[in-house]
Amino acid sequence: MKTIKSKILLRVLLLVFSVAFVVASISTFMNTFSIDSLLAKTIPPATRIAANAVKWKMDNYWAPLKEAAEYDIFREGNPESPELKDMASIMATRNDFIYIGKMDANGTASTGENYADDALFIQCRDTMQPYITDLMFDGSRNVFILEVPIITDGKFDGIVYGAVDADFLADIVSDLLVGEKGVSYIL
Repeated sequence: MKTIKSKILLRVLLLVFSVAFVVASISTFMNTFSIDSLLAKTIPPATRIAANAVKWKMDNYWAPLKEAAEYDIFREGNPESPELKDMASIMATRNDFIYIGKMDANGTASTGENYADDALFIQCRDTMQPYITDLMFDGSRNVFILEVPIITDGKFDGIVYGAVDADFLADIVSDLLVGEKGVSYIL
């Protein structure tokens, strides 16, 4: 048979656990709400900062390729000529490219290979617009190839292309902090 003491103890414990459960539930809800609110305030600006950094970096890559497409040596030169290769090498070093080259209107590149049937050549030729490839592995690292058409009197005359190390995206994102311990990455 239960004593009065055990009955009181049972009811007090039941009341304490009920109050603790209610307090824990409210605390969990408030913490979740606070975290969601904080993330809603910090993630969009961080995303805009990252997007602007990527755009700025990409503009720094597009500009020298567009400029090169206007140079006579790229417009008129043979893709495999030593003069063009020297100029391309200087431009690549100065503008943080792995390499820069030219494809003529038939798809022959500075490497001597022909890309006439390759999607990256066809896309730039057919649209006569700058083009960036999907992430590619060049044998030693992940790269993006940026292409700018050479247009003379409204006619497609070839492509100036440059390869950039894809790690520049990781470098941009690694500098972004979300809160004190948050990390960011690109999918």
